[in-house]
Amino acid sequence: MLIQRTGKEWKDLRSVMSPTFTTGKIKRMFTYFNTCADQFANHLKKRGETGDIVNFQDEFGKFTVSAIASIVFGLQPDVFENENSIFMKMVKRMQSTRYIQVIKVILLIGVPKIAKALSLSFSDKPSTDFFSSIIEKTIEQRRV
Repeated sequence: MLIQRTGKEWKDLRSVMSPTFTTGKIKRMFTYFNTCADQFANHLKKRGETGDIVNFQDEFGKFTVSAIASIVFGLQPDVFENENSIFMKMVKRMQSTRYIQVIKVILLIGVPKIAKALSLSFSDKPSTDFFSSIIEKTIEQRRV
């Protein structure tokens, strides 16, 4: 974290981070955030009109994913209207704790040599590949 650094390390990190958080860029981020907030409010209003029970943990998760996708990647992942959004599925897949993930973590921490021999990683390969592809495409588009 930047505030915990001192000396040259602080200067190096600050020079990398500062261009990301200029006043202009934060203002643009706020515009994207407001758009996501409006979509979220409309979505909740529709859900409220149906009389269905609303799981706010899931709904705020959708809002968070929508805001991050919009601000960081410049995408509109359609997580509010599309229950089968691939973006949301991959986020959930990355966050899920399946038994195989627990076993991988135990091996990675407990016996790293075996984990390395088995080419194990902390992350889920399909979701990691999905987000890596998005990141690569975003970088490529921003270079143009």
